Amino acid sequence: MKKPSLSSLVLATLAYSDVFQYPLTEQELHQRLIGFFPEVNLKKINQTAKQIPQMTKIEQFWTLKGREQVVLIRQDREHISNFKLAELDTLISRLKKIATISSVYVTGSLAMQNVRSLADDIDLLIVTKPGTLWLTRVVVVLWTSLIGKYRLHGSSGEWGWCFNLWLDQNHLQVPKEDRSVYTAYEVVQAQLMLGTQNELLSANQWVNEYINYPVKAEKSKDYETRMKGNGEILNLKILSSFILLLVVVVELVSYLAQRLYMQPKRSREKVGRGFAFFHPRDTKNLILKKWQQKLEELGMSKTEREGLVQLFEEGCQLNRKFLDHQILEK
Repeated sequence: MKKPSLSSLVLATLAYSDVFQYPLTEQELHQRLIGFFPEVNLKKINQTAKQIPQMTKIEQFWTLKGREQVVLIRQDREHISNFKLAELDTLISRLKKIATISSVYVTGSLAMQNVRSLADDIDLLIVTKPGTLWLTRVVVVLWTSLIGKYRLHGSSGEWGWCFNLWLDQNHLQVPKEDRSVYTAYEVVQAQLMLGTQNELLSANQWVNEYINYPVKAEKSKDYETRMKGNGEILNLKILSSFILLLVVVVELVSYLAQRLYMQPKRSREKVGRGFAFFHPRDTKNLILKKWQQKLEELGMSKTEREGLVQLFEEGCQLNRKFLDHQILEK
């Protein structure tokens, strides 16, 4: 199977973002490049982009020819997104007071400042201390429901806060079977709103097998060590054995009660003791299909598209030698 050239990778990267009506700056094009090529600098990316007939540059943004309108769309959505981010001040100030919460991230369109409407819901990822996820979720859901901001199952979600991703610190790393360009982008795009370190990014350095984002610059904070030791529930040094036992029991009851409540409504959701993914849609495959259609419209051959899809699904680690050699030839 023919592997894609650097020009194909640059075009494919821009085409992927165009699925979301999101033109890219030169730096974004470099960091979001499908595949991991730290030796390819901004100058090389810019030179390559200028030679691609399907691409054009408007102000600081690269976009596909015939899709120049997405530059204005991005600028308008950034303005809307700034209002939406300001809305989270109340939420973050409350979540700071919950000792079991380690960090909070905005995900989805707002993380990229690509919100379509002020009425759009806000997608959030909550990271908790080990062994406290379901107890924490009870507290967060009850409070946000009382103030009318919690997005209920099956609702339109307008103006709501959607807590669709929950992880404890022992489950930050995306499983191998779920890794792809799509999930790599989701990890690097998540915007840290509460916490001292982007522990999500630190735990997922595998994204460099899929995209060019400089994850190695992030300092890893004992994720592997914590995994080997199974982590701690809060800080055991300051908890009495009675309080610890109480936390464990309440956490287990909270987990079982919520699993029982969700059971009749479950579809594609994945839930466990240390994780909860509330995603009713198969978003990854929907995006992949749209991306493939766009690549075909751009005139890419079937073999080029197949090579790109292979990178999308498997990453570039297995194809490292071939791709390095091909880029050096360009």
